[in-house]
Amino acid sequence: MRAVGRVGAFAVVQVARRPGSSGLMPTRTRRFPVLPEAPGRNGQVQRRQPRRLFESGAGFLRERANRLTPTSRWVLGIAGLLILIQLLLRTWVAARGYFYWDDLILTSRSGSMPLLSTDFLLFDHDGHFMPGAFLVAGLITKAAPLQWIGPVVSLVVMQALASLSVLRLLRVLMGDRVALLAPLVFYLFSPLTLPSFAWWSAALNDLPLQLALAWVTCDAILLVRTGNRRHAVTGVIAFALSLAFFEKAVVVPWVAFAVVALVLHIQGEHAVLRTVVRRAAPLWRGALLVTVGWVLLYTGVVTSRAAQYSADQAVVLIWRGFGFGFVPSLLGGPWGWDQSDFSVPWATPPLFLVVLGLLTLLGAVVLTIRRKQRVAGVWLLLAGYVGVSLAAMVVGRAGPYTAQVLGQTLRYVADSAVVVSVAMALILSAPGRGGKNGSVLARASAKATLWRWRARTALGLVVAVAFLASSVFSTVTFTRTWSYSPTAVYLATVRASLAANHVAPLLDQPISNRILWRLANPYNLGSRIFSPVAERADFVSSTPILQRLDDSGHIVPAQMKTLRTAAIGPLPRCGYQVTDLGFTNMPLDGGLIHFGWTVHFGYLTSVPGSLEVALETGPSVIVPVSVGLNQVFVNLEGNGTLVRVRSHTRGMVACVAGAVVGIFDHPGPQP
Repeated sequence: MRAVGRVGAFAVVQVARRPGSSGLMPTRTRRFPVLPEAPGRNGQVQRRQPRRLFESGAGFLRERANRLTPTSRWVLGIAGLLILIQLLLRTWVAARGYFYWDDLILTSRSGSMPLLSTDFLLFDHDGHFMPGAFLVAGLITKAAPLQWIGPVVSLVVMQALASLSVLRLLRVLMGDRVALLAPLVFYLFSPLTLPSFAWWSAALNDLPLQLALAWVTCDAILLVRTGNRRHAVTGVIAFALSLAFFEKAVVVPWVAFAVVALVLHIQGEHAVLRTVVRRAAPLWRGALLVTVGWVLLYTGVVTSRAAQYSADQAVVLIWRGFGFGFVPSLLGGPWGWDQSDFSVPWATPPLFLVVLGLLTLLGAVVLTIRRKQRVAGVWLLLAGYVGVSLAAMVVGRAGPYTAQVLGQTLRYVADSAVVVSVAMALILSAPGRGGKNGSVLARASAKATLWRWRARTALGLVVAVAFLASSVFSTVTFTRTWSYSPTAVYLATVRASLAANHVAPLLDQPISNRILWRLANPYNLGSRIFSPVAERADFVSSTPILQRLDDSGHIVPAQMKTLRTAAIGPLPRCGYQVTDLGFTNMPLDGGLIHFGWTVHFGYLTSVPGSLEVALETGPSVIVPVSVGLNQVFVNLEGNGTLVRVRSHTRGMVACVAGAVVGIFDHPGPQP
């Protein structure tokens, strides 16, 4: 009887529209293989009829929820367990990391600006328009300032939402079949998404995009199947939210459209494009309106321009991103990682893994096109998405100083993991090439069918175990490379040094260039970096003693490199007399370009108070002064040929001998 049951798994049935159903497709006879039989509660055999992706009527969803078969429960249980294992593994990866580079810009802006202000949300972050990411980072920073636990929780939550969204899509594409686990395993454990997950600022871009790709595509399928406009509403909302995190999300409706069209095409339907446009019109109209509004905002905020690159550089970047980044990850690679000065690791796969990946990919293309009907379009979708991702990387990031390993960081193709999973689901669900019944297996003997089923099952298990082992190994090697962060040690040392500093507050200054480069100014200043915590008060605009932070985070004495001088003033034993009646100008021996300068001068006053100091152009700074003969160092921004000083305390008179203008002795960009 079991052998007979196995033969029955490939019997041909006719599926017709239900009476009274609204129906998506025209009523006609279609042939489908029956899914394997499962024993019922009383030991009787129950046949599980396959469903078409676009089965007529909305009642299927309710029926499916109420009548899960034992196989469905088993598959969903395994899927849930796989997601749990992935989240545990990713939690370990996240916990071993720390704030890196752009992460500190996010926390710096979050601690020093109002979260709901347009200056905070509508900001051109190196060509990225990401108000949603800024808001999430701001809320986490306010809740747990400079505590890595906040980003870890956000990473795991976003990954969980993305994984569940992919599972939802795969269930709609394939049903609760055992084969569903194959594309799910790829998405959950592929190292393709690993670097963009581990780096918090990159994850705030990419994980919402992965979630939206799966969610909107699923909503498009359900909308075409059921006609329920609720799916159009939720799809448009998900698309709009994803655009608030990453501008690349503009491709989401196009991917959804292509997937729905491919499903219809694989099923042999006619007038596919017209059907998709008509049945999902509310979703496409809503997405179009959201896109138009987003484009207006984006072009009004982002001023970055396309990168300058040569054709040779573009070819090298694309090849390395594809051959050494994307392809090895299909086999669970790259196994090896490298980094420069504690950067995000990039893939360094062995050459044989690259060759094996290319041969496997080519073989999969040829084999599936020969064995499956109408799946060439699926490969075109995957190739197009990966190609557009790599092209966007070149246009947005290439330049004379761009490293050739940029594409090997994987974060520019990380979201392709969702498209790969969808492609696997479509190919696995496609009908095979065979006789007029669509399957040679339908005419095979019971014994041959059983052995073929067992062989395919065994091969699938071997491939799955090999992929999981390869992926876990790549995850472990990545985490070992990524786990040491000088940022954690540096910030802890700075906070300890500030707590022990009783000499004088530090003049506001950039942190170490190893932690955040000086081109991030002003978000690399100590007052901005530590703005979420109490240490921000230890950085001031003026101080009587010049000190600085060294590259290890310790406070050491500092010197100033003098570039311009204001000679001693004309009044004997005073220099320049400063009152509250107006600014006193101290001419310099040369001009200053617009820059952040340090001004040093001595003063004498008989009462405590404050002075207002400025360059010829630029904002002024209020400087507290003490009784007697003292000195002060002041941070000023501006340009010109004068240093201007006046009393900010009513009735106070001060003498200023002269002044020198220069910069700190720390390395960094100089005028």
